[in-house]
Amino acid sequence: MNTSEKFKRLIKALGFASVKEFAEDLDISQARITDVMREKQKMPEDLLLKLISQYHVNANWLIASVGDMFIGNIPESALTKQEQVLLDDYRESNEQGKEAIEKTASALAQAALLANSKIA
Repeated sequence: MNTSEKFKRLIKALGFASVKEFAEDLDISQARITDVMREKQKMPEDLLLKLISQYHVNANWLIASVGDMFIGNIPESALTKQEQVLLDDYRESNEQGKEAIEKTASALAQAALLANSKIA
């Protein structure tokens, strides 16, 4: 598996919608990650360390394709910024607000499930 494929799998496993979103969460430029993915530059040490510390990525998997993608489970801190904002809003809401968020999220999830089942 090449570097680009590894990053694509990693980005998907962490729940990011794009390289841009992933780069923003890491506070690294999208161009820098793209250069690593295209193998225009080797994996910078600071990026490797961020992936290990922030997401518990297995360095052996990333560098040598050995072992599992993560050391342990995907960390809860791997929420996207949008997910974290939503979670924070939920936590700051009163009981009525929490109930409204839960009902809305449930209804949207059911609608998406129904739409996906009609497509398949």
